Amino acid sequence: RAFKPEEYWTIDGLFKQKKDPFVAALTHIGKKKLDAKDKKTADKIVDDVKKQSYEVESIDDKTRLKNPLPPFMTSSLQQAAYNRLGFSVKKTMQVAQKLYEGVPLDDPSTPVALITYMRTDSLRLSDTALKSARAYISATYSKEYLPTKVNVYDKKSKSKAQDAHEAVRPVNANLSPESIKRKLSPDQAKLYTLIWQRFIACQMKPAQYAQRVVTIKGGSYSFKATGSTLIFDGFLKVYGVEDEDKDKVKIPADLQPKQSITLTTVDPKQHFTQPPPRYTEASLVKEMEKEGIGRPSTYATILSTIQARDYTKLDEKKRFIPTELGIAVTHLLIKNLPHIMDTKFTANMEEDLDKVAQGELDRDKLLRSFYKEFQEDLKKFKGTTGKASQKAAIPTELTCPTCKKHKLNIRFGRSGEFLGCPGFPDCDFTSNFERTEAGEIKIVKAEPPKLLDEKCPKCGQPLRKLNGRFGEFIACSGYPKCKYIQQETASFTCPQDKGDVVRRVWRGGKFWGCSNYPKCKFAIFDEIEEKKCPKCKLPFLIKKTSKEGKVTLLCSNKECGYTNEK
Repeated sequence: RAFKPEEYWTIDGLFKQKKDPFVAALTHIGKKKLDAKDKKTADKIVDDVKKQSYEVESIDDKTRLKNPLPPFMTSSLQQAAYNRLGFSVKKTMQVAQKLYEGVPLDDPSTPVALITYMRTDSLRLSDTALKSARAYISATYSKEYLPTKVNVYDKKSKSKAQDAHEAVRPVNANLSPESIKRKLSPDQAKLYTLIWQRFIACQMKPAQYAQRVVTIKGGSYSFKATGSTLIFDGFLKVYGVEDEDKDKVKIPADLQPKQSITLTTVDPKQHFTQPPPRYTEASLVKEMEKEGIGRPSTYATILSTIQARDYTKLDEKKRFIPTELGIAVTHLLIKNLPHIMDTKFTANMEEDLDKVAQGELDRDKLLRSFYKEFQEDLKKFKGTTGKASQKAAIPTELTCPTCKKHKLNIRFGRSGEFLGCPGFPDCDFTSNFERTEAGEIKIVKAEPPKLLDEKCPKCGQPLRKLNGRFGEFIACSGYPKCKYIQQETASFTCPQDKGDVVRRVWRGGKFWGCSNYPKCKFAIFDEIEEKKCPKCKLPFLIKKTSKEGKVTLLCSNKECGYTNEK
């Protein structure tokens, strides 16, 4: 919200030598880097660029190596599965758990463990694993792909890495994804393939690129073009060749230094600086790992918790957006418990716990040193006057439109956040609101209740459609004299006291319940099919729908046990 975009321009030139055109970017004017911040400046440069004669100033050819990535640990597995497969962190860990526990392959009664333990921050690989990987590479891809020595990645500081488990890898390198694909679910096959490929690739030679950098000079203007060609795929043969042709500049092979070259087209483009990107699940895990927050076993739980408690929500691109509640709670905790809200505290605590485990630090000494400061902060926090909702209220710059005396506050109720006047009870103004991308708050006027043509069965006045805590509902316009609320009624009566069975709504969702509640507590929390059970004649069946869309009808009478798959 604090970010202010700034305009800047880039200028590309299309150069032609014989029949092969290629694009080069204007990088310098004299010894200064290009700095065009508006259209007027860019247009002036373009006009002058067109007047110059150009020649190839230099050509720099070299070989560039792209090294294989290390084997997976928990955080890198979660990031790669998110970026490559679109798996959430929670889904990745659930699928990995199944692969670790075992999947039946040849014998249905004997599950086979396919990967090592998936909660680890170690990059260490056992000697057995390294030998099996090298043997597989040598036999499958030839010795050209096999480095003379094993690739070692476990150089992480032991104080920050838990080394009880090695890196996440396939248990048996010879079980290639293709050989067992049909015996796994689609998600299991995708994740196993990713883990297997990363493990095999980490023990292969680097990929090699022939890179050519061409500098073109005309007057005081310098253009640069960089092109690269893959000459040996190395580990990319297994881990997937990246799209090297995307936006790749193809430089003519017969280009020579000091050779004249023709500028055919100049292309100026307007850009704006972008704010730091919002976190995705993958980038947030990466940041937590960098800051030393959490452990491999807690990444998924942390991401689930901040969503379950409505501290964040995901936008259409699956990026985390902090909610008003999340912002308020964070500010409240930072203000009152600054010590434990410091990211360094979390990282240092993790290190101290490791020291306790290794016998380098006394447990009670660590706990006492923490609790002394925490207890003092907590006393101050508890001593703050006012309700929790009042403490968490966020002041705004909007003046109350009713009393014109106070600035409105963002408050939090059971149905979510709203704007309220701090002058309550003298002023009872409340309103919904929305926040723009720039962070500005706008009052959203509530839609007036919509009158319907249908009449109230109790008093005859028109019914109206309203919005409540749990969504839309229909009620009598004569409220509060008439308190009729329209409810969806089942075709059968309550099996316990013959009352009506009506659709009810609560914070956990919808359910069917007896209209005589609380005298009768009959309730059904599943979807129902309003037809009799063929066996026990109960007037309804429970309707279960699987993720694949498969519908199963069940009798809720346990003694009956009727089941039917549609």
